[in-house]
Amino acid sequence: MDAKQIKQMHFAESEGFSAKWRIEELEANPVIGNFDAAHLKEIHRRIFQDFPALGITKPAPGEFRSEIPPEKLYQKTRQLLSMNADSYVGYSWMSTDDRKELDGILKTANPGRLSKLDPETFAASITKLYAQLDYIHPFQDGNSRTLRTFTRQLARESGYNLDWTRFNQTPKSRDGLYIARDRAVSEIAMNRLPECEQKFRMYDSIEQFRQRPGLEELMRQAVSRRAPPEKAAPRHDLAKNQAAPRARRPDRRATAADPVPE
Repeated sequence: MDAKQIKQMHFAESEGFSAKWRIEELEANPVIGNFDAAHLKEIHRRIFQDFPALGITKPAPGEFRSEIPPEKLYQKTRQLLSMNADSYVGYSWMSTDDRKELDGILKTANPGRLSKLDPETFAASITKLYAQLDYIHPFQDGNSRTLRTFTRQLARESGYNLDWTRFNQTPKSRDGLYIARDRAVSEIAMNRLPECEQKFRMYDSIEQFRQRPGLEELMRQAVSRRAPPEKAAPRHDLAKNQAAPRARRPDRRATAADPVPE
């Protein structure tokens, strides 16, 4: 391993540790917002806030990526380590229209509405939202971590758990999520593209994994109802059944400044 590879390894370790730590912070202290674009940006900013100090220039914390020319495509070829294969996926141009579409998509991220849905319908709704947001792919990098955090918080405030950790147990389970998500995103992208080489590559990638579980099927496995908060134990009036205890004589050493026992 040469010096460049060592540097890249340490770089990746620093990046991963910092983001993981910030995501754990967000679990304990989530963003307070309206599940709109500002909310999404703040989650991204908080996850990647340490990157500039680490000398990491991409992504810019909390900033949407720039628009790309319409003749180009924002695309990714993903290596699937468990099966020695690739998944090909394309995203939005992040144009003015795409940003307006993002705002419209986020209007459906309404905990009040989602909380009224049964588990199956909720899973279908959160799947659609997640796929649409991933197609827009608003950030230069860090979209997956940001969207998982965003949808997990949205689910929680809607009365549900969304357990993304189940897909991070093994390379096979991670690749299963990648395949399902990329397929859902590519199906959106293909409807926006003219006939071109990238569109054919997306089609081939979709067909290659057609028999694999889809995104909604996986999300149903990850969604569960949150247990309602425990009610306080009922208080019983014992006065009718036993004599009240005799009052103790006050301790003259106590002062008004002493704390009241819990």
